[in-house]
Amino acid sequence: MQQLSRALWLLAALASGSTAVAFESNYAEFDEQNSISESNEEVDLVYPNFAAPEGDMRQGMGTYFGGLGSPAGGCGLPQSVVESANFLALNVQNAQPNIPGEFDQGRNCGRWVEVTLSKFCKNADHSDRWNTSNCAGGAWEDGPLTGAKAHFIVADSCNDGNYWCRQDRFHLDLSAQGLSQFGGGMNTATWRNPQINWRYVDAPNYNGDVKIGFARGASRGWPALLITHLQSGIHRVEQLVHGQWVAQKMHLTLGQVYILTDVGSEPYRLRLYDAYDHSIQSGRIYRFTMPTGCCGQEFNEVSYITE
Repeated sequence: MQQLSRALWLLAALASGSTAVAFESNYAEFDEQNSISESNEEVDLVYPNFAAPEGDMRQGMGTYFGGLGSPAGGCGLPQSVVESANFLALNVQNAQPNIPGEFDQGRNCGRWVEVTLSKFCKNADHSDRWNTSNCAGGAWEDGPLTGAKAHFIVADSCNDGNYWCRQDRFHLDLSAQGLSQFGGGMNTATWRNPQINWRYVDAPNYNGDVKIGFARGASRGWPALLITHLQSGIHRVEQLVHGQWVAQKMHLTLGQVYILTDVGSEPYRLRLYDAYDHSIQSGRIYRFTMPTGCCGQEFNEVSYITE
């Protein structure tokens, strides 16, 4: 299945004067579309720990799509804010057995993935038919690019109602722009949805520090924060509130969006934790204020001081 776009929701690019209530209404609509289905009340959902150690290999199918929906992808970042055009979507759920997918309610957002091409389907129907088995009528075999590797960042979620997203927990939907990384002239015409092996890795050639910015429409009363340029994803944000470190809430399942506590005239002070629940930058504290004239841009970056 080649998915060409994702009309997701989020940090609404609403006209000026929009309220936090309007934003949250859009978030709620997205969450309804991307949360685990609970229609089968007899099935108990099992929540495994998806923050597997770096290097744990997964096997699944690889498809591609054209880009993130507007105004943002499933992790909460507009495409212009995602640090690479080589991004991917993780599955929201798996139908049989009925367990959460690798998206893990947003907890794997911002992580990097190393993808290795495995077997390719030969002599099968490669149309975009939904609800058909992988490689229907064909056979799997090695190809010239078997073993080729590329890196992608998790920026979106896949919850389409079809076989590809519901019967393969470790299925990856890769950005079409990123396919050329595999070499050999790989593109959307030659992709043909191969089998893949993949694992989480630290961000390739990582340097610097995290980037923090307020979302479009954020305010003192609704301080919605976007966090990007992560070495190993993000699982927790703690804010110093009146002398106490308090965990802040991820907004719905948007893994890189957190809603802070309004602390009045005080600067915001944060501690961040990665996908392995390790403190980022050895427990560094990020201190900043809301920028003057905030917040009309997609990403209103702050200049922070570290402590």
